[in-house]
Amino acid sequence: SIPKGSQQNITFQVPDAFSSFPQEPFSIKHNSNSVATISRSDKSTNNFTISIPEKSSEDITTTFNFLAQLTSDAKSKVTEPKSIVYSFYSENTMFNDVIDYVAKNTSAITTD
Repeated sequence: SIPKGSQQNITFQVPDAFSSFPQEPFSIKHNSNSVATISRSDKSTNNFTISIPEKSSEDITTTFNFLAQLTSDAKSKVTEPKSIVYSFYSENTMFNDVIDYVAKNTSAITTD
């Protein structure tokens, strides 16, 4: 969330188990308006910056998604159905998220 009047950058870090992030910066939209930009200045890290170009006249809460892949090392650790907890960091705060890996029927046609 972006507090009213804030123009301070927000940083966050994605676990090293993930890779293949968007190469170019992209916008975060709220009510069809761009309110911030997400970028990764050092492509060798999983550190991102949310830049807020101008002060908001209201508190803004919005979400965003981007695709990523597991690294080869992370994939090699998923040898059976299981849950793995990943730790994310933002502004000196850690939060955990669980991904449940399930068995995949290799004889069935599926889409992701």
